[in-house]
Amino acid sequence: MKRQLLDEIGIVLLRHSFTVKALTRTSFDIAARKQSSIMLLKVIEDASGLNQAVIQEMQQIAGSVGAVAVIVAEKAGAPLLDNVVYTRFNVYLLTPTTLNNCLENKLPFLFSTNAGPSAAIIGEKLRHEREEHGLSLNALAQKLGVSSTMIRRYESNDAMISAKTAETLFDIFGEKVFRRIRVFEQHAHPHPDPKSAVGKKYEKLGFDTVETKRAPFDFVARKEGEVIVSDMSDKTNPQLQAIARLLGTAQLTIFEKTKPKKTPALAKKEFLDFDDADELIKFIREFEE
Repeated sequence: MKRQLLDEIGIVLLRHSFTVKALTRTSFDIAARKQSSIMLLKVIEDASGLNQAVIQEMQQIAGSVGAVAVIVAEKAGAPLLDNVVYTRFNVYLLTPTTLNNCLENKLPFLFSTNAGPSAAIIGEKLRHEREEHGLSLNALAQKLGVSSTMIRRYESNDAMISAKTAETLFDIFGEKVFRRIRVFEQHAHPHPDPKSAVGKKYEKLGFDTVETKRAPFDFVARKEGEVIVSDMSDKTNPQLQAIARLLGTAQLTIFEKTKPKKTPALAKKEFLDFDDADELIKFIREFEE
């Protein structure tokens, strides 16, 4: 079932002109890029089985490479509703249909809460539309089945309303009075200080560094506009170059012993001997020329 869902999401992204890279046994299942927009997606049939550590790592990587982290699932115990935005561990959770609609710029305004799906009203626009339609406070209150005092509160302060009330408002005024959920906004995410010698060295050189356990690389190091994905291994990682190219980052393999030629690689001792971040970046960029 997951394979089928992965294929479905891949096709959706390809139809919207994204370059897509599918991955296995990592904190994200798909990396996708369209021009400067990058997404990391965790695709799972049932979101109730998500591991918090996995999602947090995806968040941290996304924040480092300038990507958006998204979870796509069909259910979370019970089936998920289309065009309703859910969250898991502070990451937006969407159905495949909702994802497709968002990519078509049909951003949803229904958000899952403990009280059920709810929508955020833009108070000023509600007042404007009510007056444009020639409705008094009492007249609109009667249509919604609430008091005129409640309508006044809606208009003076942005408010959350139930899906049922939102449906009635939508029938009267359309979508203008609702605050759309910006599903693809980027967010920075805190991460633990690195524990390894390599991670600490990146930090000492001035890089903000994420150490990973479930990614196709072991480190993401960011300093201003420069981002490096690094692998710590004595074997060449065939996924590293492809994922670095898609993410638009530099790549560096750090070998414990011997290192290959014609690829950006350093022995661990050589890496630890660097004292200047610009010199490290210059060394890596030489392989791209």
